[in-house]
Amino acid sequence: MLNLQAVNHFYCNQHSLWNVDLVLRPGECIGVLGREGMGKTTLVNCIAGHLPVASGRMTWHDIGAPPQDLTPPVRSIAQRHWYRLRATR
Repeated sequence: MLNLQAVNHFYCNQHSLWNVDLVLRPGECIGVLGREGMGKTTLVNCIAGHLPVASGRMTWHDIGAPPQDLTPPVRSIAQRHWYRLRATR
């Protein structure tokens, strides 16, 4: 289960995610809808660990961890190369 509680993210001093709460149970599928600039991609990137969360709590199967520890499994050579490049920044 993925659980987000009061998750916040900032770009510089601009609040891009504001107290986001989400519970996603195994087998559930959701859609994220909204206008441009509303934070849809930012939310997905925070969950995937590509962007840091400024505050709030995110747990995966009831284990608390920073988003960076929730990196999805690598499935292709191109993805492995991208993750290696990302880690060297």
